[in-house]
Amino acid sequence: MQTQDFYKFKLGFKGKLIENSVDAFDVANTILATSQSLQELAVIHFGEQTAKEIKLNINAFKQGSLETDFLMFYNVAKDNIAPLLPIVGSIYETGKTILSGYKTYIDVKKLLKGRRPKKVVAKDNSTVSITAFDNATINITYNDFRALQSPTLAKNVEKSILPLTKEGSELEEIVIESEEKNTLTIKRSDTPYLMASEETQVLSEVKYKGIISKIDTKACSGYLDIGSKRLPFNYEKSLPQENFLILVESLKRRIQIYLIGQVTMDYQNNPRNMFVKDVQSDVKLFE
Repeated sequence: MQTQDFYKFKLGFKGKLIENSVDAFDVANTILATSQSLQELAVIHFGEQTAKEIKLNINAFKQGSLETDFLMFYNVAKDNIAPLLPIVGSIYETGKTILSGYKTYIDVKKLLKGRRPKKVVAKDNSTVSITAFDNATINITYNDFRALQSPTLAKNVEKSILPLTKEGSELEEIVIESEEKNTLTIKRSDTPYLMASEETQVLSEVKYKGIISKIDTKACSGYLDIGSKRLPFNYEKSLPQENFLILVESLKRRIQIYLIGQVTMDYQNNPRNMFVKDVQSDVKLFE
């Protein structure tokens, strides 16, 4: 077991950047929102008393790098934190648990792809099983499940990844690497699933016309360009082959097609994500 009096992890930005630079406000907002997310996870996992004693510092960016080190440590003398140690353990173990909770939150959101779970089952006194629409399953702790239900955590996670959603941004990934070398990568394509959902509504069937600009066959996802806007979408692996070929044809030839499916809308009636139920070519609709 580690005995050091701090826990360290890295946060970095990657993309097609000019002179290895990134917008200062984007960096500041991501660091602040990530810190607030970790603070709330500390409360969820260890309680408010312990969370108040945890301090989070960052090192300056190194020359030629867009990575910064976060240092987590107890903000009181060892004698004062000693009564809590049997409960929370060393700062290394505490930090490891908090960062692992953050990774689990992101992993579950990615798994669900913007949709509600298909099934949630309490397996025992410490584990909850979550099944996504494609039957992929992940087992998490009750504390992790509490984190998934937190609206403030959802808002802070959304704020932390907003730089990836900006029009014209050269950023492509936000990467967090733990002291144990476990890496969490948040890609631009992940952002629709990490937006706070408290002010959204789901419409069961909507039709959009546009051009496919990207398809990821592994993730069963892609983007539909509607004028100057991009609508992220997902489809099931069982999507009929003829429908998938229409997607590919639109991508290759830049022709307009129709996607029909369930859409998550924000409070301003903007589509955030679509789950595709049917694909139709422009020609087919007018036959």
